[in-house]
Amino acid sequence: AGALSAAAGSGAVANLQLGLRLSVNLFKHGATRAWASAARAELLDAYAECASSGAKPVRGALAALLLNYAVRCRTEAQADDEETKVQCLSVLAELLGSCPPDDTECLFRCCVALGTLALGDTHARSMASDLGVADALRRVNDSAEAKAPEARRLLEAAIDVMAVLK
Repeated sequence: AGALSAAAGSGAVANLQLGLRLSVNLFKHGATRAWASAARAELLDAYAECASSGAKPVRGALAALLLNYAVRCRTEAQADDEETKVQCLSVLAELLGSCPPDDTECLFRCCVALGTLALGDTHARSMASDLGVADALRRVNDSAEAKAPEARRLLEAAIDVMAVLK
């Protein structure tokens, strides 16, 4: 965790991207997935500031990491881990709010992570609402980029998440 935190603290785009991709890949195997879950607070704290990064690869890797944690919350023994949900929703809200509309892959991953966390969870839906996620999703829906044929899945995901949040 220390090496990953050091990468996050360096601020260099290449280091941030490498540390985030390494963190994402921890979810591929059981033993490292368990470690990533145990180190969740430290990792997400270290990488939270990447939500406002100007580097598209960094934002994309952060969105992938958040999606991995969201899936972990839904599928494994951590389904009732409110702390993970709070931390993920907070970073997702910041990432959605700061991500440029042309970064459709990052926005799509954010929508999938949000939907994964909020579906069937009234507390997560309420928290997402409190964090202003609906406004960020409306911005996505209204963007020309989301309406482009190649970004159809983003528009559909954003609409689906808005329906879940209601």
